[in-house]
Amino acid sequence: MCNVCIIAIFRRIMSGQMRHNSFVNFLIFDSVQLMIRVMVSLLFAFGLFAGPAAAESDLATTARESNAFLYNLDYDQAVDSIAGYIKRHPEDPLGYLFELGTIWWWSSAEPGLFERRPALKTRIEEDIKKSLKFSKIQIKSKNPELTAHAYFASGLTLGIRAQFNLANGRWLRAYFDGRKGKKHQNYLLTLDPEYYDAYLGIGVFEYLAGRLPGMLKVGIYIFVRGNVQEGLRHLHMAMDKGRYPFVVTQAASNLLSFYFLNEDKKDEALEVLKKILADYPDSPYFRFVEILLLDQMGDWESSHDKALSLFKRAEKDPEILLGKRMSTLCSLAPKKCLQPGTLSLVIEWLTRALAKDAAVAGWKTLCHLYRGVAFDVIGNRRDAVKDYFEVLNLPNKADSHAIARECLEKTCRDSEIQTLLSDGPRSIRQVP
Repeated sequence: MCNVCIIAIFRRIMSGQMRHNSFVNFLIFDSVQLMIRVMVSLLFAFGLFAGPAAAESDLATTARESNAFLYNLDYDQAVDSIAGYIKRHPEDPLGYLFELGTIWWWSSAEPGLFERRPALKTRIEEDIKKSLKFSKIQIKSKNPELTAHAYFASGLTLGIRAQFNLANGRWLRAYFDGRKGKKHQNYLLTLDPEYYDAYLGIGVFEYLAGRLPGMLKVGIYIFVRGNVQEGLRHLHMAMDKGRYPFVVTQAASNLLSFYFLNEDKKDEALEVLKKILADYPDSPYFRFVEILLLDQMGDWESSHDKALSLFKRAEKDPEILLGKRMSTLCSLAPKKCLQPGTLSLVIEWLTRALAKDAAVAGWKTLCHLYRGVAFDVIGNRRDAVKDYFEVLNLPNKADSHAIARECLEKTCRDSEIQTLLSDGPRSIRQVP
């Protein structure tokens, strides 16, 4: 799908242009990063498609299981679940596409993942090759259902390959991969006009392509044509008429990001988010979006209450404040999680939270820690040090004391904080 290539272009053009009046600017919610995350998430929906009935049932079960792991930010378990399916069905292109999407989501949430674990990059490249290889074989099948599924898989895989081409500066290759991918989706609808799930990818492409021309320079946007309203309409078709529950969820996810971040229709965004949370009530990812959305709607009290609720969930899942911290706090804009230009708004939210009497053990510890980090990044070392000492005077939560000591020893800037969030403090860091 060209939607992936469009999103990558969108990210480059919009870089650094957004501001949000919310505490979660500590996490820097960048619209394009959310689009990438949500767009990639649609790949998981397609894990519900397969050929023979037995394989379809197996993949449907695997998709549900791994998707639950994914939204709970248990990435290794999600990948392992899909790998099991691939082992059982090595010639199904959708298995490779499903794994490809899972790893891509993971890498978008955690910068430097491929550097830390290069085997995952190799795996994603192999998944692209195998998905396209087996899709090409299935397209020639005399079984029309298999042919339809093959066009579905190949179109989406071409979209991911377009993203890789963009990352390496191969713009024309990315464009042609994307265009071919969209053709496959459209052809799928000629085979089965009621394959409403196909409108998910088409809708995202139409929407983003429609948004791009006003932002792109002449010579680039001549390749890009879309229609915002058609894109939204197609996404609603997928959400309302999609035959598979995961497709419905991912169409809703895209509508959420577009209504919230681009259309300034936050009421519509909230309604869509409620539908998603009905299916994934414990997802740290979607709960975080809820915190941001409520704050943006001017309901700070509810935003604060939801933030506390997510914090309390760490009692049952401590990894939310440790191993899942990077994704929970920064997955929506991992490379700009601590952008200095917006951290004054973060400090304002955290200061308000500290003034509120929230009798939850460890909450104020983290608020002081995060505010101290924000002060450090913007260059206010004096107030940062005050907050770090406050952290040490309060009950420890997760690795807060270790981080505070490390930041007292040396000023914590953007790069240092990224490392602390993903790998933990040096004093307790696990060495592979």
